Amino acid sequence: MSISYNMNAELGVDDMEVVEEFNLNPDLAYTPELNEVVMQEVYNQNIDAIRARLIREGVDVKEARHTAISEANVLKMQGDRALKALYKQRKKK
Repeated sequence: MSISYNMNAELGVDDMEVVEEFNLNPDLAYTPELNEVVMQEVYNQNIDAIRARLIREGVDVKEARHTAISEANVLKMQGDRALKALYKQRKKK
């Protein structure tokens, strides 16, 4: 049986489920790199979603992109910290 590395493995989520959800290369399953690729994908999705919301709210396209990147960077930093904490916790086991 392969070891799942995804952030929700302790909740019973298998790496292949994450690969399928994000339409990623199956070779990423059961590797530590999976989380990095997922984090980048979520970062990109956040930028798109925040930018779209801001534009719907009437914000200028250029400003919406700038603000979306700034907000997505904050979310990515939070995700990076959570991932580091998870790796530290898993090393203790």
